[in-house]
Amino acid sequence: MTGSKLKQRLTGAAGVLVLTAGLGVAGTAPAQAAPKDCPYPYVCFYQGNGKTGQYKDVTSGYQSVGRSSSATSIYNSRNDDVVYVRYSDGLVVCAPPKKQLNLSRYPAKSITGVRISSSPKC
Repeated sequence: MTGSKLKQRLTGAAGVLVLTAGLGVAGTAPAQAAPKDCPYPYVCFYQGNGKTGQYKDVTSGYQSVGRSSSATSIYNSRNDDVVYVRYSDGLVVCAPPKKQLNLSRYPAKSITGVRISSSPKC
């Protein structure tokens, strides 16, 4: 992955891979305008062009995503907060502020949670 930041965080005995979305990362969507249906301070989940959920609370743990478990992209409208998306196999993907992230590269995985962190960087 040229131009991407890839880091591994260890959580207890299990390793959690955190993929950082930035310019040039294969998982990011092409540069485009922010979705009009995802205003600040929300993080919105999409399946194709339809919104499946939105979240705005900074939490210390993961929130359940309900019908967004098969989302194909998210948009983080927040100015200074990152968003972590957790999958059923433990993979965690991070979306920086003001970025759209393509999640369709993980089609066989199910999203199990979302956590908005007050950290400005992944």
